Amino acid sequence: MLKSRKQLSMYSILYNKIPDNHILKVMDEAVDFSFNGLVIYNAQCAA
Repeated sequence: MLKSRKQLSMYSILYNKIPDNHILKVMDEAVDFSFNGLVIYNAQCAA
């Protein structure tokens, strides 16, 4: 019988090592950064 193993990327392994109370994790949860894509798109298309 094969054992199922959850495969994790290197990013997720490293991300899980950062404490939950780290300032960047707290900011990521508190601030919606989804507007960045539109801002960058508009800046690149205008150039």
